[in-house]
Amino acid sequence: MAAGGARPAPASWFLALPVPDAVRHLLASPLADLSVRHDDLAWTRPEGWHVTVAFLGRPDPAGPGEVLARARAAVADVPVDRDPVVLGEPVVLGRAVALSVGPAGWLRDLHGRVLANLSAAGLVSPSGSATFRPHVTLARTRGSRGGRVPAAVLAELATLATRTERRWDPVSLALMASHRGHGPAHYTTVMAVSLPT
Repeated sequence: MAAGGARPAPASWFLALPVPDAVRHLLASPLADLSVRHDDLAWTRPEGWHVTVAFLGRPDPAGPGEVLARARAAVADVPVDRDPVVLGEPVVLGRAVALSVGPAGWLRDLHGRVLANLSAAGLVSPSGSATFRPHVTLARTRGSRGGRVPAAVLAELATLATRTERRWDPVSLALMASHRGHGPAHYTTVMAVSLPT
């Protein structure tokens, strides 16, 4: 139970492409320094960095089996010779400070297939495809209404994105759980399905 006797927020599920160790390690050190100098933002934990493909909400009481079956069907059409995922310019999306992800057209196609498969099973709403903006969230503004993101943060993130290796070839689609409470959200991998090779 959370401090003070309050119950922790229930976990929520989502499907995502995890950021691999090699990319995380290159970004983690300079971002650790940036987070110390700008502690007015709530910075995410590097081990949880990911590109969200679809939100599911509360975990399926029946377990992950149906979700994984639908995800496996969706990834079957991902091309073997797909383009790598590339981290791009910093963007502000609501309260999130993120690096954009592109230009992989297959990722947008995967998003659409995942939503279609999950909605056919009644696991998610089919809406949201038109507003899909793949990204990796690095920090969030604090408070329910958020706040201003310092221009210096965006400038340093833009410089960092050009200095480090920022592309990778995804190998799996992971079912992840978001655990919220005090501090940044904590993400864990429930299970994963492999992408075609």
